[in-house]
Amino acid sequence: MDNAADGVVLIAFGSTVELNNLTDYYLQIFFNMMRKFNEVRFIWRWKGEMPTDAPENLMAADWLPQREILSNKNYKF
Repeated sequence: MDNAADGVVLIAFGSTVELNNLTDYYLQIFFNMMRKFNEVRFIWRWKGEMPTDAPENLMAADWLPQREILSNKNYKF
């Protein structure tokens, strides 16, 4: 995050929405949006293995240190 000069965006829907349950249609909408902003880094909580066509500017993990992410100087909201 510290090297993300164009910013970092956290995609989170709380603990009730599991993004890994998205249909392929909606997943591709997210992926296409991320690719359009390829200088921005995206972070989201994802359980399981990421699809092979995930954008390079996406970091996904089963657990995220939300407080540290939200307090980083490059975090955009």
